[in-house]
Amino acid sequence: MGSLLQLAYQARRLMWRAVRPRTRDVKVMLFNDVGEVLLVRHSYGATHLFMLPGGGVRPWERLAAAAAREIGEELGCMIQDLRLISTHSTSAEGSATRSRCSKRR
Repeated sequence: MGSLLQLAYQARRLMWRAVRPRTRDVKVMLFNDVGEVLLVRHSYGATHLFMLPGGGVRPWERLAAAAAREIGEELGCMIQDLRLISTHSTSAEGSATRSRCSKRR
């Protein structure tokens, strides 16, 4: 199953390089009481890297709703009352990315 997932991931990356669709994504910074940030490792792509949890924003979706949905999908917990605190651009994960950081109200 892991090799099939990697193959599908690579095929998707090649298609996106050829088509270059405009996308939005969100990354979420979650801190514990002593200021440590939560990082995740994905089962696809660069599996050796630790990254901020997050993912794509659907066309009709607000950023805070996308952040809460991604946390639910990746970590299995629910977060509410998020708000945008900053926007950053990076290509560190292999694509041009504008990350939005949110925190609880």
